[in-house]
Amino acid sequence: MRLFTVPLLIIVLSACATTQFQSPQPDIDRGEFLLQLAQWDAHMTVVAMTAQQKLKARLHWRQTPQGYTIKLRDFIGRTVAVIESDASGVMARTSNGQRYQGADADGLLADLTGLKLPINGLKYWLQSLADPQQRLELITESKNQLPQMIQQAGWTIHYGSYQYDEKVPMAKNISLDHEDIHLQVKIARWSLEGG
Repeated sequence: MRLFTVPLLIIVLSACATTQFQSPQPDIDRGEFLLQLAQWDAHMTVVAMTAQQKLKARLHWRQTPQGYTIKLRDFIGRTVAVIESDASGVMARTSNGQRYQGADADGLLADLTGLKLPINGLKYWLQSLADPQQRLELITESKNQLPQMIQQAGWTIHYGSYQYDEKVPMAKNISLDHEDIHLQVKIARWSLEGG
């Protein structure tokens, strides 16, 4: 019995010493899976900075096949604005009841906030994917083949860390830079559905 216990103990201890993450579904192609994903949710904190202003918000981004809903909340948790898109365009509602419409989220947000934020690209960049509708300038990957940096549409996107969903690794800390705009995104929770 003692001869059997020692080798078993060595095997168990050596397994504990090598706890590198392995995807539960290693045969899955991450990029293909995410591009075909029917819907997802991401809860995050965003800090947007320029030389003139600094904005902080909590965001809940819900992506569906029909479009997206982005809820912006202050740090107390009050909804400040809701941005919704569908095939007909983009609408923003503020907490005081004002409504704004536009054909494009980037332009609508620029009109409302003065910041040129890349909402159209963020749908992909949050997932650490290149936007297939934009020319890709550069992408670098880590040794585990997860994007570390994407350069696209004049933005440089750095991925600081990833969290591991039950299906694929998802970005956790992202920084985005374009001219004088710096965005810092920390994603607290992902929910992937329909993959």
